Amino acid sequence: DKVAIDAAAYFRDQRDGFGRNLFTGAENHKSRDVSVRSKMLIEPTDATRITLGADYSKMSGTIMAHRTGDVNGNPPAGMGYWDNASDINESLYGKNFGGSVRLEHDFDGVKLTSISALRWSHQMQNGDLDLTTQPLVQYPLFERNKQFTQEINLSGDTERLTWIVGAFYLDGVSKNAPFRLLGLGVGAN
Repeated sequence: DKVAIDAAAYFRDQRDGFGRNLFTGAENHKSRDVSVRSKMLIEPTDATRITLGADYSKMSGTIMAHRTGDVNGNPPAGMGYWDNASDINESLYGKNFGGSVRLEHDFDGVKLTSISALRWSHQMQNGDLDLTTQPLVQYPLFERNKQFTQEINLSGDTERLTWIVGAFYLDGVSKNAPFRLLGLGVGAN
């Protein structure tokens, strides 16, 4: 009677790609995704509710962001719709995590609510800008994000007035590795 919990999970494994990189032989659009989330509600007294939440997700795979074709989107002769020809196998990888605590307490008509949350993510991507089989221009991207939020408010109802007052705090950091282009087309590796 005092505790309730739920959980959900998702898993997808795209083992066979939709197309092929005709230069390297690797499959395009292969991926593996997993995510899990859960919440727990605790009611220690009639006046107090505590809600805990957490989620996690991870994805990785090959991508094919660039595909050559004519103005109608038709691939060149000898290539399937999902095929490409690139000197690298473009890839994407990411992890995300979040957690929160919500505390609600009723002080005889005045309600206190506190919400604390943390979010973290890490993404990496490697792509080919020149759309050819030559190592001309590649771009590696690395991104990290971290965010903490805190909200506190008081609210209440009277015969003539419904009111709320509160404060919100946000501390967020987003880091990207210095953007750089690699390859013979930019004169650096």
